[in-house]
Amino acid sequence: AGWVAGVYLSTTPTTGVKPIKIEFTVYVNDGPLNMRTSPSTSGSVVNTLPTDAKLQVADGPATGSGYTWWKLRSSNWGTGWVVADYIGRR
Repeated sequence: AGWVAGVYLSTTPTTGVKPIKIEFTVYVNDGPLNMRTSPSTSGSVVNTLPTDAKLQVADGPATGSGYTWWKLRSSNWGTGWVVADYIGRR
């Protein structure tokens, strides 16, 4: 037992997490999720994605507004940037 600095801790699990790369298929884990025109919270919202939406990775990662972003595309949802924390592979 002991103390550690919080900056070295993560709430994101490191085991079982599948990496994301361009051309991979990903799903929205926690919707609704805003898809934006740029990798920033100031980018205009292109679409709002529901939980379980299926998309393909088109570009990224990029950083902006304190987040990591991936550019996703889908014939159902269009193309835009989303925060990486809310998507994953299955």
